[in-house]
Amino acid sequence: MLLYSDNNTKEYEKNNKWIESIEYLYNKWKNDNYNKSLFLKTSINIWYVLIMDGCILDLTNEAKDKLNNMLLELFNVFESSFRNDANCQWMFGYMIEIGTYFFLTFKENIEEEGKNLIHESYIGGNLIAEYLIKNEICNKRELSKLRNKIKKYVYECFSKDEEVDKYFIEVLLGE
Repeated sequence: MLLYSDNNTKEYEKNNKWIESIEYLYNKWKNDNYNKSLFLKTSINIWYVLIMDGCILDLTNEAKDKLNNMLLELFNVFESSFRNDANCQWMFGYMIEIGTYFFLTFKENIEEEGKNLIHESYIGGNLIAEYLIKNEICNKRELSKLRNKIKKYVYECFSKDEEVDKYFIEVLLGE
């Protein structure tokens, strides 16, 4: 699996205890900060909660500030430690493209950075990055072929048992 998972994360997500999930993941990551799977899960969960604020969740300003600060810290870790990892590239690229607002204070030209990260991952041979790039330029038939090509890989990367993973399964495979 690409994203860290254990019984606690499954329970938190299943019960919509997003802040508790993030605190759990963040504290766990602080004790194991070179664990890429844990790093990605923590980053993605923070981003996901920030994206869902206002439509599904109703975060306090204090919670939003705390999550934004955590995301900034994790983005800096990405830049310093995981910048050349293909999975980290496409995931941060995707987060930046979808939630540009949350990254505007981090870096100049952040909008372009998201596209560049996905492109770098694609050049490195990452199948999901290939899909994300070709999704914008392919016709429906070509896109269907590409989805079939990445299907097995997506299910190796993401669990059907966790909400954030299901989000990526849906985005990538339309399921």
